[in-house]
Amino acid sequence: MCSMRILTLTTLFPNAHQPAHGIFVENRLAHLVASGKVAARVVAPVAWVPDLPFLPERYRRLGGVPAREERHGIVIDHPRYLLPPKVGMLWAPLSLYRAARRAAARASSSTSSTPTTSIPTASRRRCWRAISGSR
Repeated sequence: MCSMRILTLTTLFPNAHQPAHGIFVENRLAHLVASGKVAARVVAPVAWVPDLPFLPERYRRLGGVPAREERHGIVIDHPRYLLPPKVGMLWAPLSLYRAARRAAARASSSTSSTPTTSIPTASRRRCWRAISGSR
């Protein structure tokens, strides 16, 4: 029986189309899970990019990442976040936050045996202030 259930939120995690992307995160998490003391679930957001022929292959490849997959016995959700060209860095933090928040809420409300955790309200407020630039 696992004594701890964790939810890992990261943009660096391997997926079906990028098997080496953030492999170190997966390796460490897999070792924790293999110990039998930890059960884990991962939320690894992926940028939504339209499949346009003029875009570089590395961006178009992101469209093929499944919404959910399982690797080494760990369930990984890949919510999409908007990353518009040229202005993406302005919108990416808020878009990423919103996508990750929805996915984490779904994982937390799950009644299955999948691991869950929640972010304390104070931490969410600090995160929101950091993203929005408000005090």
